[in-house]
Amino acid sequence: LQAQTSQGMDYNEETLKTKFSAWSRAYFYGDLEKVTTNLAHPKSQEDKRKIVEKRESMMRFCGLFHVIVGARVKPTENHFAVAKLLIDVGARVNAKDAGGLTPLHHCMHSQGSYI
Repeated sequence: LQAQTSQGMDYNEETLKTKFSAWSRAYFYGDLEKVTTNLAHPKSQEDKRKIVEKRESMMRFCGLFHVIVGARVKPTENHFAVAKLLIDVGARVNAKDAGGLTPLHHCMHSQGSYI
């Protein structure tokens, strides 16, 4: 699993368009404006946390994982700001993916990721 996730096995242009929500694509591409705008709509902190914790992909990634993989595959200067925003609204930094890895594990294995 580590080798597959380190190469972003869920992520290619086709799966990003067809199998991922607009939310996940915004996280992946580090689209700070979209993420900020979308998180302004849910009023309660609990509703925001539920949104950033929604699981997608065969690896059962939630928002923070999508940001980290996106920073590795298609890095922008906004990925760090998006990750911080997700953590600020309640993303669990100790969440585990299907392989039992946390976002920190993915950061450590993310060569070239600056998150």
